[in-house]
Amino acid sequence: MIGTIIFVLILLITFYVIRKHRMSILKRNGIHGPEPNLIAGNIFSLLKKSNFERSQELIEKYGKTSGYYVGAKPNVMTIDLELIKRFQIKDFDKFSDRQTFGLKHGIRPNPRFSENVIGSRGARWKEHRTILNPTFSAMKLKMVTPIIESAIDIFINKVDKHSKNGNEFNIYEDFQLLTADVISKTAFGIDTNVQYDPKNEFFLAAKMVFDTKPSRFILLFTCFPELDILMYPFRRLLEIIREARGKSASAILSKLIEAAIRLRKDRPVKTPDLLQLMLDAQASDDELKQKDMSNLTIEMSNDEMNAVTEKNGTLNMGEKFKNSKSLTQDEVIANAIIFYEAGYETTSTTLGFIAHFLVTRQDIQDKVRQEVNELFKREGKFDYNTVNKLAYMQCVINESMRFYPPVTNFITRNTKEDYHYKDMIIPKDSTIRIPTYQLHHCEEYWPNPEVFDPERFRDKKNYDSVAFQGFGNGPRNCIGMRFALYEIKLALAKLLFRYKLVPGPSTENELTIEQKIITETPKYGVFVKAVPLLNNKIIFEKA
Repeated sequence: MIGTIIFVLILLITFYVIRKHRMSILKRNGIHGPEPNLIAGNIFSLLKKSNFERSQELIEKYGKTSGYYVGAKPNVMTIDLELIKRFQIKDFDKFSDRQTFGLKHGIRPNPRFSENVIGSRGARWKEHRTILNPTFSAMKLKMVTPIIESAIDIFINKVDKHSKNGNEFNIYEDFQLLTADVISKTAFGIDTNVQYDPKNEFFLAAKMVFDTKPSRFILLFTCFPELDILMYPFRRLLEIIREARGKSASAILSKLIEAAIRLRKDRPVKTPDLLQLMLDAQASDDELKQKDMSNLTIEMSNDEMNAVTEKNGTLNMGEKFKNSKSLTQDEVIANAIIFYEAGYETTSTTLGFIAHFLVTRQDIQDKVRQEVNELFKREGKFDYNTVNKLAYMQCVINESMRFYPPVTNFITRNTKEDYHYKDMIIPKDSTIRIPTYQLHHCEEYWPNPEVFDPERFRDKKNYDSVAFQGFGNGPRNCIGMRFALYEIKLALAKLLFRYKLVPGPSTENELTIEQKIITETPKYGVFVKAVPLLNNKIIFEKA
């Protein structure tokens, strides 16, 4: 009996010493932050506050770079531009993986849904990115323009009905349904009729992902990831039960994607949507070996956009490579789920924030509309090549994403080795994170940050591009950036050409923001009235 007690005491003392040593590694390496407890680190104290509140508190108390713990795992939060440049771009090879919670099987209990371009790591991430990058090229986005337009036309018809009724309406809700419609049509080639059916199960499944609160059950295993090997079977069993009850967002969305894949097997003609492009996408072994990491960054170059050409108006989607690699069907499904979730939420939220500024700053709306009208007069249409010439609209989009970044808690990297920076060392296997809102509102980088001023983006010399994290930076920036910006510009061009957005009784002068796990959204929506611009409407319909 006494021997057992002594053995237990030795185990407890050993645990205490090891845990205490692990949870002092940041301080020992010159990174300061709140004191952790031995079980959960700082995680439960951090969960008592929103992303905004806890990030703001850490910056105010500890400066541009600080540290905290999720369990025993060290996390570093920074708005230091030089450090950000290093881990996103200059020394990317030392920080190429996104945040890992130490769980061998990942956060998603069903392994089928884990292997996507966001969650994959190391060499497989590079393969994913190399294979998928061409899917979002300018040329292929031009191919899906008719599909995007069909969804935007439904949105415009709904705005027309609101306009005729003369009532205010929540344009943010309509934007959510629009972006869900666009992504289901362009990604899967399936018309879910979601713009007329807000209770569509696939739309509700995507909403579920972003509305979910952090599970304390999962947080327990992020504190002790060593236990995941024992507890994963229980996590998997619970997920199987959730899937059977229709409570798993990933399983619901996978049903839609699998149905889309089955449908096209019997089609003689391929549909040029993202799903088909993913199914056909391949990269040769030589290409994978030779592809430099920096070439994986998605850029928004007007020269590239305007130089896009198609041979005979067609694309050979069946091109094969010798010794090529492609995505497995599970990887296609996992990536399609990510595209649906991200494509719906972040794009609609950005459109909602932009609409708020347009309706509360009529001078800015008038300038955007003037640019849109001049473009239509000059080009006679809105399409991929034309809307990407809307320079002032791009400034408004950027400033909106600076002022209200839709994604606030997602830009993370994992350290592959101890990294020396100034008088600190970021330990191996740490997570480093950018608090996007605080970076975008740092007065050192953005003079008068609380003023909405699109002109600050007129000249790239006015700001450091790394200080703007609307789509991230470097090789792991948002792969869907071109797609999102094109959808936003096309929707805004068609909307503002036909209607003037004016405030209604429920319009907020300052938006009430809801902080979610990784995003922030308009809590009560964005209410506007739409006043028809009859001359423009007639001109557009004749064209």
